Amino acid sequence: MPYIAVAGDPYDDPQYAIVAGATRVTEYSGKIGLAVCRLMAVYYVINFQYPRSAFVRQKFNYVYEFIQKILLELDPSRISAKVSSLFEKLA
Repeated sequence: MPYIAVAGDPYDDPQYAIVAGATRVTEYSGKIGLAVCRLMAVYYVINFQYPRSAFVRQKFNYVYEFIQKILLELDPSRISAKVSSLFEKLA
């Protein structure tokens, strides 16, 4: 499963890498927001399949829904109750 790896101090010019399996897909320095966007791009490009476990799949769905609906504002009118509740607590 692809993930973001951080090298160095995350508060002082961190180095990020997108890792899939044991392979670095890309690495760079910059902001965490860019790392999240690149991670989302990797998921779409490799047509990533969510884990088969219903519990894990449900948790991933909420994470990606939060990123897409709240952070990226993609179709924010259709938000699940759990994500909406989290957003209200954070606001």
